[in-house]
Amino acid sequence: MKYQTTILATLATSATAFPSMMGSRQQLEELPKRNPEPVANPEPQLLGGVIGGLTGTITGLLGAVAQNINPANARPEKGFEFKAPGPGDSRGPCPGLNLLANHGYLPRNGHVTLGQVIEATARGFNMGADLSTILGVFAVLADGDIATESFYLGAGPGGVGGLNRHSTVEADISVNREDFYNGCGDNHHVSSRMFKQNVDIVASSASKQFDLTNMGTQYQKNSMFSQKYNPYLYYFPFPLIVSLGAFAFYPQ
Repeated sequence: MKYQTTILATLATSATAFPSMMGSRQQLEELPKRNPEPVANPEPQLLGGVIGGLTGTITGLLGAVAQNINPANARPEKGFEFKAPGPGDSRGPCPGLNLLANHGYLPRNGHVTLGQVIEATARGFNMGADLSTILGVFAVLADGDIATESFYLGAGPGGVGGLNRHSTVEADISVNREDFYNGCGDNHHVSSRMFKQNVDIVASSASKQFDLTNMGTQYQKNSMFSQKYNPYLYYFPFPLIVSLGAFAFYPQ
């Protein structure tokens, strides 16, 4: 309970300091009311107490991605063609950053600076600077080099550091990747189990879309599975925000 209170207090402070982060929770407030499958031991289920507060903040941030999209302004642009990464190029658990590097919006070697990430996500994804700055700063602080304001998209030199580090930026309860523990160390590749589950959720829904409601159901099922089968499930506040944000990216 103390841990939940600390997280919620921190988020409330962030929302006050950054009013642009505050968004409507109307669509998400119904998600915790669903009846999930019972779990034998309910004590580890701290996530249910924080999802309501976090998802509203994340949805408000991600709204900036979709509001000003021009369908005619297609990506990738000429000169930013796909090129597969080479053996020495760093790639990690974030498909969005990997995509930007594969198309040359970010350095193809995977060693990026905070400024490059802000510019590339704006140009490639139409992402607002507020969201990309927050995510980028935490990546530098948790997994990068503060002096150069840089980090590696995957592992750094010698296989150390970078976004490959577990539970700093990369997090459990992913949209379609197994937890580090449940996947026997493979938290990078798409899980056929989770992908099929997500497709089945959408197929059986009224909307037949990967909308916020259906992605909320996917989060709920993945969360319950992790709490039941991952004894090392650990949610530091920032990885928790990244995890929830990944689910909201789909409908946005």
